[in-house]
Amino acid sequence: MVGPDVLFISGNDELSKDNKISLLKKEFSSQCLNLKEFNIDDLDAKVLTLKDLRHIVERLPLKVKQRLLIIRNVDFLNDLADKYLVEVLKNKSSYLRIVFCAREEEGKAANKLISFLRQSKSVAKIFCRQERKIRVFDLARNIVDSSNLAHCLGILRQLLTDGKQAPQILGGLFWYWKNVYAQDKVHILRSDLELFLETDVSIKTGRLNSDLALELLIVKLYQRRHSSSG
Repeated sequence: MVGPDVLFISGNDELSKDNKISLLKKEFSSQCLNLKEFNIDDLDAKVLTLKDLRHIVERLPLKVKQRLLIIRNVDFLNDLADKYLVEVLKNKSSYLRIVFCAREEEGKAANKLISFLRQSKSVAKIFCRQERKIRVFDLARNIVDSSNLAHCLGILRQLLTDGKQAPQILGGLFWYWKNVYAQDKVHILRSDLELFLETDVSIKTGRLNSDLALELLIVKLYQRRHSSSG
């Protein structure tokens, strides 16, 4: 596989980071054929235990020379996993290609892994800076116009990362749907209104985690929009 064995992607532009990782996975998948599930691991450091991490790192590739290991949110590694990954990099096996992804918020102290990645000359680095704040209307327009649901969910993650609260996002989407998208599509709007109401109730009652409730709303709005247009 062409490219560095260790890549560190950081910055506040979550969409750009997701796109770069998606391209890497697509490139790697083309070589793995139908074995990509055995040779690609995409992990979230927020929920990663040392036991699981060891198991994944030590697993050998299947019918290819390298496995691709992606670890997102490495800012949130627990101390044991943090120390373990530094040792993995110091004695890295050739069968592993690793992509680390971090937000690196300004003023936040780096952990041992991030410090190592910053200083190491053998690590390729990509910094993704967001030049303009993503707005809720960007999300609404993409639900209607985009052909990529994952991109829409990436915009939602960016909004949440930037500090937008669930009621703000829900309210902005509802305004757009009612005042911009609806227009002559009253029959579509009526069914969509039920989705907005369900989401609002789920968030306010705590029936669903607010992030999950918004994700489900976006998926349903997207599916309705694109199935109706097809």
